Amino acid sequence: TTTGNVTVVSNNFAINSALNAKNVTLRADSVTDTIGVGSGAGTFSVTDLELDRINASGIVTIGDATNTGGININGLSQDEPLTFVTGGDIVINNVITTISNSLTFTGNVVLGNNVSIDTTNAGAAAGANVTFNNALNGTTDYAQNLTLTAGNGNIFFNAAVGSGKKLGTLLINSANNV
Repeated sequence: TTTGNVTVVSNNFAINSALNAKNVTLRADSVTDTIGVGSGAGTFSVTDLELDRINASGIVTIGDATNTGGININGLSQDEPLTFVTGGDIVINNVITTISNSLTFTGNVVLGNNVSIDTTNAGAAAGANVTFNNALNGTTDYAQNLTLTAGNGNIFFNAAVGSGKKLGTLLINSANNV
């Protein structure tokens, strides 16, 4: 337990009890390792339950810009602001939900399936920002749909959408600004 910043660099770790910190960074031991989040596959993996045990007053960052192995996210429901960073692809395969906490993706995002990203916890919370800092693409042209719900938060597309593989449908249920 700490009120400072915590960085975990490993491929074999477990968060078995509360981790209190200002900012938490979780990254793989090798820059070529894949990072699995939720039930996503990866050499370095962090489960939804392990993320539940983190109490950060700042941001939880998963990965770093030197990682070329990429991040594989498969189902996630969190109450912390999350930032995903990689020099590879961030593949999202399922629903990501937060309770009025921001989501930031820094790395090319690829939808592996139809994906829903919701920062309002299905309308139970006010919402928060969703930011895509790099390209956002599907896996196959017109085959993957993306639904975004930011409530009172903003949605930022800071790079091209569908410039590689086009999305099927991009549905924005709510946002303050896009």
